[in-house]
Amino acid sequence: MSNIYISGLTGEQVFLLDRMWKIETTEELDRWICSLPPQKAHQVNVLRDLLILSITDEDVENTDAYSLAYNMIMSAYNKHK
Repeated sequence: MSNIYISGLTGEQVFLLDRMWKIETTEELDRWICSLPPQKAHQVNVLRDLLILSITDEDVENTDAYSLAYNMIMSAYNKHK
């Protein structure tokens, strides 16, 4: 996997993602998120979702196996923009 880039992040969001990236297990990640204030926990969950989407997007772009499904999804997306 190559480097992952998510544009438009604040310094705090980059810090949270860096901290998240250093966590080794999902259990440890869950404990960390539960220890945060609700608003910060929500922000970390959104960042985690963005990270997952970024990785998935890269996987889809780099494979032919999903090209038909990807093209259908993008076509539907572009119709509703």
